[in-house]
Amino acid sequence: MLPAITIDPSTIWIVDASDSEEMASEAITRALQWMRPGAAAPLDLLLSGRSVDALAAAGAFPSEPRLAQILSNLGLESVISAKTLAMSVGRFLASTAWVENETGISDALFHETSIVPDPTSAVLAPGLRAISVDTIGLVSICSQRSKRYSVYAFPRQPVVHREMNVTTMVDILEFVENDTVTEFAIETDLQVIRSPDGWLHGLSGIQVWRDADCAADVEVAIWLAALELDKVAGGGLREFRVGTAFLQSLQECGASGDGPHAEAALTKCAQTVLIASSLRPKPFWTSTARTSIRERKRDKAKAWRQHVTKSQEALRLMYWESPNGQLEFATLEAKVEETIAEGDVLGPRAWLGH
Repeated sequence: MLPAITIDPSTIWIVDASDSEEMASEAITRALQWMRPGAAAPLDLLLSGRSVDALAAAGAFPSEPRLAQILSNLGLESVISAKTLAMSVGRFLASTAWVENETGISDALFHETSIVPDPTSAVLAPGLRAISVDTIGLVSICSQRSKRYSVYAFPRQPVVHREMNVTTMVDILEFVENDTVTEFAIETDLQVIRSPDGWLHGLSGIQVWRDADCAADVEVAIWLAALELDKVAGGGLREFRVGTAFLQSLQECGASGDGPHAEAALTKCAQTVLIASSLRPKPFWTSTARTSIRERKRDKAKAWRQHVTKSQEALRLMYWESPNGQLEFATLEAKVEETIAEGDVLGPRAWLGH
């Protein structure tokens, strides 16, 4: 499972009367990064429902004519129109999950809160600052109540430290499921990120692989592990995807979660996507006569396999290679199976903006 990014209200608090032209330009540029369609998928972008009210009350969204003038002053009118920017902000807010839904809490009261270092001190509007503190408290609950790698996005102001320590007392006023829980303490370290791709820092391939619950998680895990190997091998990575049956086959073979073959399977996938890989894959023949390689009808992709384990189950990594060189990991199976899943047609890859 990939990180949950909690967006602070100031992330989309685009302009303020006290901003310099450089600060306004930087804020708009970063806001556009977050609002780019699919930029952060499959990560969850979380925004407190109360933050929306606070943004509106603080006049955080300039009128369209004001936005047009700002874009013109910054020389950005040829890049994005005021109407498009306003629509992007609206779409961003409409599609954002609430932190309250993620934690199962519909209302909470934070007190005795300490944030070190405190990024909210740069927020000039007291109302927005209070909401920012609450938002940090909510993502702190996320980080302790689930396995998510919760991080906190605060790109508007400079953040020197990558982490901040949060301690707070929480009074639950109302639980969605009507649970009877009262006050409890939170103390956690949250990662601070300033760009949509910043969540990658501090994650390891095996960490994401073991917690993976969708194909995108598996792709990110392979990508991270391959990047580490490429630091030594050099040459870059091949384009690759994960087929629709791959994760289930990993689970069935004990190659996901805490399974005994998880690390071996990830390493083999990562080695396979290296351009400078020394692996020698074997063709998946159409018959015992070994006269032709299996080919997928819809895209003419050819079938290949790699050894993952030699003893016990003798696991084999099965994958397709399309005519343009892109790989698609299909299944992990025991040698005796001798099958390869065709998989469904894959949509565009969303994570990391690809």
